[in-house]
Amino acid sequence: MEISKRKLSLAVDGILIVLSVGYFVLSFFIEEGANFSLSSSFYPRLLAILIFVLSLISLYADTLGSRKTETGTVKVGNPGKQGGILLTTILFVLAWQMLGVFYPMVFVTTGVLVWLYNQEPKSMKKLIKTLLVAAAFTLFVILLFGIGLKIEFT
Repeated sequence: MEISKRKLSLAVDGILIVLSVGYFVLSFFIEEGANFSLSSSFYPRLLAILIFVLSLISLYADTLGSRKTETGTVKVGNPGKQGGILLTTILFVLAWQMLGVFYPMVFVTTGVLVWLYNQEPKSMKKLIKTLLVAAAFTLFVILLFGIGLKIEFT
């Protein structure tokens, strides 16, 4: 499937604008810290505002600016794989939040994403590589967040 560069850029701008608004709204639900001059929701709000403003600038540049004359197409990957990636991400967040199984879901999600992104044909070698990458990444996450930073994911 191919899409023009201009349409793709406009779509990305629109998605980022919607996400930044949602991110800004969600920042009001962050629990406030104790006795800090800046609350814990300050940086998420700042990031949401920056994303929004930069997306508006990009949208302006795409519609009226110098990139308006940009031509060509971009090949968009397999929609089935993209849907699988989106579904995997949603299931990761749901399983983590509802079941509290963060590290096992990191392993499963990483494995599925590596499997979908890997262009090799299905084989035992691809499966072993996928499992090794998923295990290594999960170990990295455990060492960094669980042991190094002592962050508990519940």
